[in-house]
Amino acid sequence: RTRPRSTHLVLSRDAAMRGGGFGEETLVSVLAKPWFQFQVTLALRRRDFVPPPRTDCVLLTARQRTEPLIAASEARGWEEFVRRGLSRGRGSVRRNLSGMLGYEQFKRAARAHGIERDARPGVVSFEQWLGLWRAANRKGRR
Repeated sequence: RTRPRSTHLVLSRDAAMRGGGFGEETLVSVLAKPWFQFQVTLALRRRDFVPPPRTDCVLLTARQRTEPLIAASEARGWEEFVRRGLSRGRGSVRRNLSGMLGYEQFKRAARAHGIERDARPGVVSFEQWLGLWRAANRKGRR
């Protein structure tokens, strides 16, 4: 079965920014980015639509990565890790991931990836989430 390698969506600018993780990352953006790259490819004018919308719209493109950043066999673990890190209230990433990353392990990974000790989940970039994931999955991790 052939799957599409890219998709193009017309969305409100705000929805595209959230979905693509531009600015603060979201659960959706962090979960998808190991397999897809997001880009706003076109800003649309309100007069391009009939009737014109009340909000600015853009064309958001999602392209499948030729080389995924996480193996398909790790997808379930990645989802659990990200959901726990992002979805446990307004606590810090360190607190949210306790039990998945030991304190010293988090401290080393945070320093290596430029994450503040008590960073809130939304300010952690996708690349930093990926660094934390890789640290959590090293052999002999605790």
